[in-house]
Amino acid sequence: MNKLITLCLAAAVLTACSKKEDPQPVAPAPAAQAEMTRTFTFPASSGSDSGLTYTQQSMRLTGKLDAMALSLGFDVPEGSDFIGFTIPASALPAMLPGSYRLQDRQNSPGAVVETRYAYTILNAPGSFKSRLFFSTTNTMVGKVVITAYDSQRRLLTGSFEMAMDGVHDPRESHPAPVPLLCNVKVTGTFENLKLE
Repeated sequence: MNKLITLCLAAAVLTACSKKEDPQPVAPAPAAQAEMTRTFTFPASSGSDSGLTYTQQSMRLTGKLDAMALSLGFDVPEGSDFIGFTIPASALPAMLPGSYRLQDRQNSPGAVVETRYAYTILNAPGSFKSRLFFSTTNTMVGKVVITAYDSQRRLLTGSFEMAMDGVHDPRESHPAPVPLLCNVKVTGTFENLKLE
């Protein structure tokens, strides 16, 4: 009888121990935070505009990660600037954090980030005009740095910087016969950017 009681108790203990706990619910994603600063400098005239800094409230952030690439976009619908980055999946480690150099028209070794920058000159009902710059046709320098990736919630944190020297003034839709040359710099940070 004692043997039977002992066996029943052991079975009850084993059943209780083997009972699986319910998985913990995933905490809601924190709000995305971002900031971007753009500056134009005009070396020939020793002038520059003071630059503009945009915060999360004035920007639209996009992010997508799939088998082909990681794509990031920072758009200012109420302003004049957009910058986007595409890093091919073949250049990404499994955990994502790292520093990735921007491509340029020389196809420098190790430079993998395809970059596009747009400055909107006119955005009115029925009329839109912007200047586009691509890393494959301009000499862009800079990098995208990924400092953290929450793979469970697909949240990305990091920074970026892009600089182009000696381009036609982005604010002019038709460059003058002797165009004013401009240096463009765009920097930014992002935190908890949600990836599709």
